[in-house]
Amino acid sequence: MTELSSNQSQFRSVASVVMGSSLISLSPFFVEFSNLGPVANSFYRMGIGGIALLCIAFFRKEKRLRGSSFFLCLLAALVISLDLITWNTSVLYIGSGLSTVLANLEIVFLVLIGTLFFGEKLSPSFFKMTVLMIIGVCCLIHPYFTEIRLENTLGIICGLTASFIYSIYLLLLKMIRTGNAGIATTSMLATICLSGAAILGGYMFFAPSETFAISSFKSFGFLLGNGLLSQVLGWILITHGIQRISLSLSGILMITQPALTFIIDCLFLGRNTLWLQIAGCAILLGAVYRASRTEKQKEAAT
Repeated sequence: MTELSSNQSQFRSVASVVMGSSLISLSPFFVEFSNLGPVANSFYRMGIGGIALLCIAFFRKEKRLRGSSFFLCLLAALVISLDLITWNTSVLYIGSGLSTVLANLEIVFLVLIGTLFFGEKLSPSFFKMTVLMIIGVCCLIHPYFTEIRLENTLGIICGLTASFIYSIYLLLLKMIRTGNAGIATTSMLATICLSGAAILGGYMFFAPSETFAISSFKSFGFLLGNGLLSQVLGWILITHGIQRISLSLSGILMITQPALTFIIDCLFLGRNTLWLQIAGCAILLGAVYRASRTEKQKEAAT
């Protein structure tokens, strides 16, 4: 009976992570079909998500952030705002599938930052995985260079830049959690989201290159879906699920997010359908997973 209960708990946890990853995989499509620019999309995602997280934190009676943790959250808000803008720009230039896969290479930048600034050693396995990642990226983007277009080049650069910026964001989150072990995750994320929305709103107000105006009810639905389903519910499901499953299994399941985005983009929107691109996506995601596992094992051993 105990074994049956354990299996059911494992199944529910796996289902929770897969459902959460599926919801997050829809985010770039919400952006693409919202008929708004990258900054406006980022503003509404952060704002809607932040309000929902604040309500959850208030319901749970979580304490507000103060002192250095609050200022680190402001810095994290600025960084994640830049990340969303660059990623959303990439989505609008080269589509959801390719931009999302390129934006999930933060493991490379995290390891490089650790090596250059914190004296961490690179493992031989990581070098091999990096070579595979480069091969995968080349397979993915090669059709975009058969016909050189500025939009394609900018989209690829923005996707890779988003990975680098997101790695900085993850480092800031680690600093916040390390210095404040008892900090509530919901309050932290609510502070970051609402601060990010304020930063993005201020930028749009003083440098109105984009508009806040929502063109239709359908556009509003996409913005609401991005804020509530992808930003809030997706991450709540993932956070709930990964607490009860192994790191290796959670790593495999998290890779489903960019994979699902690529598959939807390929099957339903007819983009990135060349066999070399599909193979490149599989190679890249497999190498990212393996590199992540290598770094987690190295961290656990130290």
